[in-house]
Amino acid sequence: MVVAANEGCFICWDGLTALRSTNYYADMARHLDSEMDLDAMILADMALRHPSLIGPSQYQLLCHVRDFHKRYGRSYHYQSDYQPNPADVD
Repeated sequence: MVVAANEGCFICWDGLTALRSTNYYADMARHLDSEMDLDAMILADMALRHPSLIGPSQYQLLCHVRDFHKRYGRSYHYQSDYQPNPADVD
């Protein structure tokens, strides 16, 4: 589960970083952004519940996701009736 969330989160973060650097932003970016948040929430939850499963690379990825959102914000409107809220993970 950690490996899948880590790979999914990294792919989304990498894709969003590339999209932002080329100033191209489309519906795909909103999908990547929300998927990155969901994967990051899984990693953060696993880090709290099973810290021995989370290594330095996963922690660094969570820091990249946090910094990405500080710099660019979120590209989608989060519906508050869904739980948990990705902004709570930041």
